[in-house]
Amino acid sequence: MNLNTYSAGNTVRMTLTVLQCEGGGPINANTLVLKLRYPNMTVVDLSATIVQDGTGLYHADLTVNAGGNYVYQWIGSGNVGIEASKTFCVTPAPIPL
Repeated sequence: MNLNTYSAGNTVRMTLTVLQCEGGGPINANTLVLKLRYPNMTVVDLSATIVQDGTGLYHADLTVNAGGNYVYQWIGSGNVGIEASKTFCVTPAPIPL
């Protein structure tokens, strides 16, 4: 599996596109939740950071500081059922000499 890799201190954009079933176009989700699991296994709700860019288009930005693997999950309910997860890796900041 090829993970997107970022350096500590960078901002990661987590995106989601919601489409209607059977080849339909974009649709807005009635309810949308975004959860993130940090490398230390702490899980946080980032739903308050979700930005809607257009019909069915969403993103949230996160500045990452700790190295390791992160997992985020979009969960939608109401008019659409969504469950989509992605993983990304953060390389730690170099140790100052």
